[in-house]
Amino acid sequence: MNFKEIFIKTCYDGNDILEALRKGYVTPDELISADLHRFAETLVDYYVEINQRIPDCVIKELSTVNLLRLFAKTKNQQLKEKILTLDADDICSECEYSWRIYDIKQCVVIDADILNYFANQLASLPKIPERTIRENCQVLWEAIKAKRKEIRKNSNKPKSTDPTPRYKHKLEEAIMKNDEYYYDPITAKVYHSALSDEEFFRLLPYWLKTKPELKKYILETPQFSKLPYDVQLAVIKDCEKIIANKKCKIKYFPKEALKEVDLHTAYVVLLSEFGNIHEQIITPPMDEEEIMTIFAPLCLAYPDKVSVAIKLYQAVVLMRKIMKNEPIENSIEVDESQEFFIVKTLDKYFDFQHSSVPIMTQAKSLLEILRVSNLVVRDKLKETIEEHKRISHKLYL
Repeated sequence: MNFKEIFIKTCYDGNDILEALRKGYVTPDELISADLHRFAETLVDYYVEINQRIPDCVIKELSTVNLLRLFAKTKNQQLKEKILTLDADDICSECEYSWRIYDIKQCVVIDADILNYFANQLASLPKIPERTIRENCQVLWEAIKAKRKEIRKNSNKPKSTDPTPRYKHKLEEAIMKNDEYYYDPITAKVYHSALSDEEFFRLLPYWLKTKPELKKYILETPQFSKLPYDVQLAVIKDCEKIIANKKCKIKYFPKEALKEVDLHTAYVVLLSEFGNIHEQIITPPMDEEEIMTIFAPLCLAYPDKVSVAIKLYQAVVLMRKIMKNEPIENSIEVDESQEFFIVKTLDKYFDFQHSSVPIMTQAKSLLEILRVSNLVVRDKLKETIEEHKRISHKLYL
């Protein structure tokens, strides 16, 4: 058994990782290759401790808040240089809440260059969280006021003819520079899935030329469903590994494309249908013959999971019809006693995570119940579907 490999894969405690580095049990290169995002902060601490240059790839992986916090802790010159490249929107985002501005305060009180840079950047913005800055970082607020006064004083001077292109938002900058690190969906003011149609289609010709790490965001936009099928398929094929690794949230997937991707990728897309019963992803939905044809090889290889997933997909299709009051083919009516038992135990059929009933038996039973036409059962089904909204499952291969 490779205990080092298990340690690297499972350890999230920075102190334990730092201890392993100090003792030479693991090397920085091993951590960088394994999961740079998870180990970046600890690697910064280690390189500072041994007084060695921090690799650029490690610094690039740090979020803004971690970059600020680590500089306040280490006063490392490389981190300072990176901070002095932050744009105004990133700095402004960190100032919006008192608990986040604390890290900025720690930096500006110990370094005049950072204070001056932040004041310059924020003073140039038309709107900033003034109250939060004023109440939580007075030294920065005074510097901003001084910069604004200077800007007003020089406002009559000729405007600079700076040839550097200006971008409307961070997503556009990331697309134009083909670099995903310029766009962080968590902190971005303009979010990719909230773009207007006009803005989306303005960016699309450039977006389609970017690397998969940026192109994947097209899949998460509502406009993706409006694109021609050949464009949709090209984006899907370019981002197939990302889809297979569940690193993007698909909102729409053309049914025909299931036949064009790897079978395991198609299976991941199938499972995404269970995440929210109200959000149909595979469009139009597959019928029983189509789903069996596509996933027959996987059914043979993983009968205990794929066969269940197919049953659950059929169940989700029926649930969506029920919520839209659409007729159910081959519906049945049960007697009063069966109706009673179904209504009283309905919740149990939506819990595929901890049930003592075999999962295939449960899936078949749910399918049967969804075809019951009794009004009492149908009303209770609507209520339960609305309450659960998803089917909990353990079906990944």
